[in-house]
Amino acid sequence: MVLLLLALTSCEPSGEIPSPAASDFEFPLTNGYILSRTDPDHIQIHQDGGWDDKTPMVYTKVVEVAWDDRWILAKRQQLRMDNVFDFWILDTKEKKLYGPINETSFAAKRKDLNVSAGLELKDVYSYKHSQ
Repeated sequence: MVLLLLALTSCEPSGEIPSPAASDFEFPLTNGYILSRTDPDHIQIHQDGGWDDKTPMVYTKVVEVAWDDRWILAKRQQLRMDNVFDFWILDTKEKKLYGPINETSFAAKRKDLNVSAGLELKDVYSYKHSQ
């Protein structure tokens, strides 16, 4: 028992056991939606305060995001597949979700929906320290 405690307290220079929640974050997007990270593989976009099965949301693992006052754009990585991605467009005013779609279809759908070409997808971790 003493060896176990010694091993656990020596994980960090301060003697503290690192908390998995220390890396978690939420970041407000638009119209009540947030970017939420609850662990490295669970990064999603959903309404703040909860949702149900009719609420449009982008499930894990969101790796890039962009938004304006109406649209949320997302790039999602397939879990356990490093180089497999799909794309999503969320209309937060009409509560409509387009995806999963490939990169070519994503560009075409953005144009069809008149989503600003100025919206640039950025790594989700760039928002962690912006709060």
